[in-house]
Amino acid sequence: MPPPPSTSDKKRSAPEPWPMKWIVLALLPCLAAYTFVTLQYRKPGHAFEPYNDLKASAQIHQLLEAGFQRIPLEIRDAADSRPLNKKPDFADHAENPANARTLYALITQTARGGLPEDLAAALIDSPHLPRTINTSLGPADLYEGGDLVFKIQFYASSEPVAAQLYVRENQAFVVVELAAPEPPEDDYSPRRTAYRKWLIAPSAPLKPGRYTGLLVGAEQSLHWDVRVH
Repeated sequence: MPPPPSTSDKKRSAPEPWPMKWIVLALLPCLAAYTFVTLQYRKPGHAFEPYNDLKASAQIHQLLEAGFQRIPLEIRDAADSRPLNKKPDFADHAENPANARTLYALITQTARGGLPEDLAAALIDSPHLPRTINTSLGPADLYEGGDLVFKIQFYASSEPVAAQLYVRENQAFVVVELAAPEPPEDDYSPRRTAYRKWLIAPSAPLKPGRYTGLLVGAEQSLHWDVRVH
């Protein structure tokens, strides 16, 4: 039987670990190469977010299945001093020739609040709505290819973060989405703010015809009609 290895032999056979500085230096070229490839060949746009992207695709599918077309509305601040019965005078609105013959009217006819049942059923997440839309200026006669423009005023505890126009056949619904739900009506909050906003769909893809719709509030909406020539 061979003699057991001595303690000195064991010490000589055990490899010594690398110093940490050499490990860091070895990783630096790899990190630099990864950063270069990522920045050079990354596709433009937001990164793939599986849950959010799949949820957005499912939302589009549900709206189409229910017959709705969704048109995003741009939100702009409206100067308080601008008269409510005056047509929009921002520069890019005037550049569209189809807007020259658009007629605007005050929208004052009230209607029951809340999303229409078919639209509510087609939305995955229910939007946070203003309690009421107090006043609005909108197009009464619109020429095909013109900008769809509303000026609205409402009070809310949180700011509007998005606005959508949902169209199905000859019905159209304007939905303003708040950042947070409104507190209960009996919970008075001195922080409620008066918001005056332009809602704009440049060159709105509306076919000629007469449309009826709502500017939707949670408790009270405004009914509006528009004819597209």
